[in-house]
Amino acid sequence: MSWVDDDLLAFVQLAAAAGASQTTSSAMISTTAAATTSVTEVEGLLSLDQFEERFRHKRPVKMRGAARHWGAVQAWAKDMGALVGRLEAAMGGGDVAVLVAKDNRHFFKNALCVEERRKLSDIFRSIFGGGGDDDRDRQRLYCRLPLVDQVLDDVDLPNTLVFGPDGGGFKQANCGMWASAAGNITPLHYDLCHGFLVQIVGRKRWTLFSPDDYRLLYPSSSIDPNPLSSQVSIEQWYAGDSSQRARFPKVADAEPYHVDLEPGDIMYTPPFWWHHVETVEPSISVLLPWDKRPDEPVHPCAL
Repeated sequence: MSWVDDDLLAFVQLAAAAGASQTTSSAMISTTAAATTSVTEVEGLLSLDQFEERFRHKRPVKMRGAARHWGAVQAWAKDMGALVGRLEAAMGGGDVAVLVAKDNRHFFKNALCVEERRKLSDIFRSIFGGGGDDDRDRQRLYCRLPLVDQVLDDVDLPNTLVFGPDGGGFKQANCGMWASAAGNITPLHYDLCHGFLVQIVGRKRWTLFSPDDYRLLYPSSSIDPNPLSSQVSIEQWYAGDSSQRARFPKVADAEPYHVDLEPGDIMYTPPFWWHHVETVEPSISVLLPWDKRPDEPVHPCAL
């Protein structure tokens, strides 16, 4: 697997200055296009009391560097070949599912993507193998992988922060790893559950909106293939696209929140908070979802 080790180390050193900016500049939401509010940031992992009182089921927060000590953050980017080997062994060495966007940019299952099956080593080579000045034309891929037992020693799941000292932990079957190419966009949508996204490799840029802006964001119909999504192309709207602005004028009254994630950061997103996510550099993230408690209210937007 030496192809990953050599290419990736070179890529990690150069991507921020070269390839990543070329790949994503055309799609990135301009922070000057509208007044934006920064997501609250704290240093390190919150305590259970802090999280419950200030953020859980209330508002998003970025815990800066809270996973910096994870073995995954320390090691995966340095030896991607070893990671691929462990994952392939855990999943039997066969082909795995990967999403390919129809427009080579926007990724939603059912409507905007097709699913293919490829060797995991080929997927990681495509995402992390680096590239030259023409890398923008390369096919972008998005690959969801299970959080298998073979990598659990590399992650320090924040179970106590969510479930308390005696409350159990995350359901491993619901957790996953996302590997995504630079320039990938997950369009504006919301989830019905809580979620931590732990950034392991590369960078992601998030734009979020409160559930209170629900009516301003033109939610898709209940029969849409992705009913929890918005009809608006947020990056085009803020870039000044005349057709988007004519069709969706109320977006002007919505308040966007912005945050960038780097390796070691943990992002908390409450249920019903809209989010648009762009992969700025080739990325691996770990997703940790969990269900609402019975005492946590459903936002009116979901009724």
